Amino acid sequence: MEAGSDYASGTKFRAVVTDFKKPTIAELELREIQDDELLIKVHSTPVHFADQGYCRGLYGNKEDLPPPPSGVGFEGAGEIVKVGANIDSSLVGRKAAFTNSFTDEGYQGTFRQYIYLPHSRVIVYPEGCTTDYDVLSCAVANPLTICGFIDYCQKNGHTSVIHDAASGACGKLFLKACKKFGIKLINLVRKDEQVTMLNEMGADVTLNYSSEEFPGQLTEAINEHKPTAYFTALAGEVAAYVFGQMDRFTTLYIYGMLSMENISLEPKNILFKSQRVESFWLTVWLSSLTKEEVEKWNKTILDDISKDEGTFSTPIGKIFKLEEVLDAMRHARKSGSEGKTILRAQE
Repeated sequence: MEAGSDYASGTKFRAVVTDFKKPTIAELELREIQDDELLIKVHSTPVHFADQGYCRGLYGNKEDLPPPPSGVGFEGAGEIVKVGANIDSSLVGRKAAFTNSFTDEGYQGTFRQYIYLPHSRVIVYPEGCTTDYDVLSCAVANPLTICGFIDYCQKNGHTSVIHDAASGACGKLFLKACKKFGIKLINLVRKDEQVTMLNEMGADVTLNYSSEEFPGQLTEAINEHKPTAYFTALAGEVAAYVFGQMDRFTTLYIYGMLSMENISLEPKNILFKSQRVESFWLTVWLSSLTKEEVEKWNKTILDDISKDEGTFSTPIGKIFKLEEVLDAMRHARKSGSEGKTILRAQE
């Protein structure tokens, strides 16, 4: 977009779109802004596993996917550059973080240079916010997901829990949050170096589920810490085995499917051990909260990031341009524990 533009309708910009086989770059045009919208100049967007699955039509139910070509990306951060007639004009120039789910009306995707969003989908940061866009772009989905886990724990009396894929961005945030909120956490990873990494971060227990010693170590950890909940991003055989070893009155919360495998659970455990299986999806959890609860969790994240407390800040990994989206996705798949891969839309 040319310098000095007033973001007029018809101005061209670039965006990532998918035919549900692979992502490509498209040239789009700005439209007229609606009265209750913000126009955001997108600076940074994180590359999540969900984004990659969505590009191939593997995330969500197929009947819920929009017709191709569809935008890509569920989270980002940028600068508010224009507001609709019903929005306070003083917001122009402020930093903002946002989400955009394919289930939202008018879904666009966040891997783009400009995005229109209702104010309700945007977190506007205070004037003078010095946190950079890369960090802010990771300040919604993963931190709010972890707040959701903590909320589930607090409301259901879970004081000791298990979490897999624990070396990734969510895993590191959950580790720090459990320490902050006094929850005992058993971390599951697949490499010895990941065990070392989490232990150096102060983990209570970290187990390598790929090791020969894992069954015995898991039994010992369950007997000692008595976890009552298991949050799984993996699903598949690992989740089925671990949940099968847990005690009575325990709950499996499924929030991901990194293994791309089904979970085969034994009916006798569900019946005679009174085990429960539930889902966690961020959008559903947020919709279940009161306005005051949403504001409380958003404030918890904002205060932590602005004060640099470190509980909800995500380590940043390698940076890519928008046109390098395929390289960025390949990198994210191989190096998830090294920090969040970022696309910078304006470079």
